[in-house]
Amino acid sequence: MEDKRHINGKKNIIIILILVVVTIIGILSYTYYSMYKTVYIEEIYQGISIENLDVGGLTKEEVVEKLKSNFSEYNKKHNVVLFYEDQNFVMTYEDWGFEANFDKIVDEAYEIGRDGNLLERYKIVKDLKVNKQEYELEYSYDEKRIDEILNKIKNDFHKNPKNAIIQRKNNKFIITDEVVGKELNIEKSKEKIKEIIELRKDGKIELVLDNNIPDITGEKLKQVNSVLGEYATTYRADGSGRQVNVEVGAKRMDAVLLMPGEEFSVNEGLGETTRANGYKEAPIILGGKLVPGLGGGVCQIATTMYNAVLYSELEVVQRQNHSLPVSYVKLGRDATLAGTVIDFRFRNSTKYPIYLESVADNAELTIRIYGKEERPLNRRIDFENAVIEVIMPPAESIVEDENLELGKRIQEVKPLKGYKVKLYKLIYIDGKLDSKEVENFSYYRPRAGQIKVGTKQEELIEEVTAKVIEEVTEEVTEEVTEEVIEEVTEEVIEEIIVE
Repeated sequence: MEDKRHINGKKNIIIILILVVVTIIGILSYTYYSMYKTVYIEEIYQGISIENLDVGGLTKEEVVEKLKSNFSEYNKKHNVVLFYEDQNFVMTYEDWGFEANFDKIVDEAYEIGRDGNLLERYKIVKDLKVNKQEYELEYSYDEKRIDEILNKIKNDFHKNPKNAIIQRKNNKFIITDEVVGKELNIEKSKEKIKEIIELRKDGKIELVLDNNIPDITGEKLKQVNSVLGEYATTYRADGSGRQVNVEVGAKRMDAVLLMPGEEFSVNEGLGETTRANGYKEAPIILGGKLVPGLGGGVCQIATTMYNAVLYSELEVVQRQNHSLPVSYVKLGRDATLAGTVIDFRFRNSTKYPIYLESVADNAELTIRIYGKEERPLNRRIDFENAVIEVIMPPAESIVEDENLELGKRIQEVKPLKGYKVKLYKLIYIDGKLDSKEVENFSYYRPRAGQIKVGTKQEELIEEVTAKVIEEVTEEVTEEVTEEVIEEVTEEVIEEIIVE
């Protein structure tokens, strides 16, 4: 009986052991299955978030789609205001060409817990529920879009600078101040934009504008306050073309402003000497003779300007004297013009602006040059010429004119002496001559006289023929032979020439 009980006890133990083993196997199998089911899924594990979005239980595709949707909504709703004074431009984050590394971050989030054995992976997954994993997207934007936007709006802020203006009215200078220009500084504005948008926050950005200061300012023009030099010449107020040309040209030379270093050309100032510009025909010197030409007389403007420049002590760039002496200034003090070949040019060699005033009125042409006087008050200059050589004219030339009566003589061109002249600059200090220096050298060519001699024959022949007929008729008693006619003709010609 005991043996039977003993056997039954063993059976029970075995059964219990089997049950325990089965239970353990069941538990292990369930645990394994549970772990397997937890680990081996296509979705991202719980406890992982990206940009505050819980992505646990979502597939990679679903996460990417959600992130992109949120990203797009954010970019549309949030903006940066670009402004300057009362001008505003509202730019959303979408305008800046923002992008994010969606696929890369989602891949990284998905890979958590995917390495190692089942137990290792399970522990990681379980730990995520306690120690959550947060990911942030990396954003990027297109800098070219910033450049494009700034270049697009730059003209809305652009303001051209305007130079100050100086005018002389009623013997006073009137100055209109300059206008400071504005120009968008793209590089500096771009840096300010980048600072804000890299934070992906709403904000206002004051654009950077540079002042564009004009070259000519009111302060500079205020330095024009003294007469540096002036000169006047006279002309005939006879209503001639020459008078018109002097007055038209003088008006074109008036109210000219030259900044330091700038050159002035009288030819350019006068413009083309055409009828359209108001010029008329008047005598000009050509080939040593006075002949009609458009713009005759404007050389007097160049000459008057030259002398004003001399007294202003500005730098003479180009000057040529006339081929013949002129009546309105002494030798050595003239300046001629000839199209684009010969010009009178000078440079503002001072450190300040200068202003040219040119007035032709009451038969007097006056040119004044205003600027800032820096020369000592006890210093004065003047000019004197010296003829260093007189050149006698060549022998007169004879020109036959078949339209002029035979033997008649007309002085077509008067002979003129030539001259070599030096112009000296005299410098006085306290009223005493301090120095004397050569300012220029001028050469005036001598001119040969020209006499026109008549060679016309028709009237002479008619007169001779008539007298010969008369002489022969009176002496009809004589035999009229060829010898007689020839003799009478010679006598008649001699009489007519003598008369």
